[in-house]
Amino acid sequence: MKGSAMRRHSVLIAAAALAACSTSPVPLSSAKPVPAGRLISTTFTTPSDSGQKITVIRNAGAYAGSFSSLVLSVDGKETAELSPGEALPLYLPEGQHLLTATFKISALAPASLLVVTPSRFPIVRFDMDSGGARLQPATE
Repeated sequence: MKGSAMRRHSVLIAAAALAACSTSPVPLSSAKPVPAGRLISTTFTTPSDSGQKITVIRNAGAYAGSFSSLVLSVDGKETAELSPGEALPLYLPEGQHLLTATFKISALAPASLLVVTPSRFPIVRFDMDSGGARLQPATE
């Protein structure tokens, strides 16, 4: 290949790779609940009058890591395994809580987010793109 054709080819390959790594938001109304069999602990998943409900959604669409369960931990305690398109309601008492998402069988680095309740963000999304994996607060 000549120089300009090779650059175009490289750009197309890079664009395809980035598209394969990006997630797309799953609306809360379309997210599936995490099955009871993949709940590891019910400490933060049991409804509580004293806790704020924060729903964690694993967005869909990323090829990288999509075949691996995502283990969500709250304050260092493994809570559940999420697959793409699933949602997990958490009931967090007032204060600071560290959410960490780690792939069960992948070399991708874990993502963490400090959540302070009460919070104005009722949703936390797990996203992936060319910059890596991250947990981020959302309103929908």
